[in-house]
Amino acid sequence: MAKKKADNGSLDSMFGAISNQAQQKFPGQIFTGSEDMMRVLCLPVPSFSIRYLLQQEGWPLSRFVMLVGEEESCKTSLAAEIIRWHSLIPGGGGVYIPTEPKESLELIYSIIGYDHKHFRTHAYCKTTQEWNAAGTWWINTFRTYMDGRKRNAQQAAIKPHGRSAPVALVID
Repeated sequence: MAKKKADNGSLDSMFGAISNQAQQKFPGQIFTGSEDMMRVLCLPVPSFSIRYLLQQEGWPLSRFVMLVGEEESCKTSLAAEIIRWHSLIPGGGGVYIPTEPKESLELIYSIIGYDHKHFRTHAYCKTTQEWNAAGTWWINTFRTYMDGRKRNAQQAAIKPHGRSAPVALVID
């Protein structure tokens, strides 16, 4: 007995039909691969090698990036360089939240600058809850100032600055 072949034509047409329905239900929110790539906003980087590595013109904004590598493979140095890129844009900067008891602040300051006004170091966080709370606080506070929302009911509204200044939050 011969096996029945799968009808790939109908499967392709099914996906196409579902995609068309999704585009009608969510106009302007469904993208193909090339359209989605064009939506990536990038921070210009000074190095061709990083642009080649990322296969785009710069460091992607509004993204979570996880750097994974062997111990002592300069992940902290790369994170400091990424913060430096953010601080080159007017109003931009970064926050470093250490989670390991290592002495790397001298290295970070040597990359970013010892007196940089838009770089902050958070206190060493010993637990997952501590660094999660610290990261959440920094994100919410930057969002509050950029969007111009009230911090709480007792305070006056903050003048909105817009989301035009890139901020890097590094949890290391």
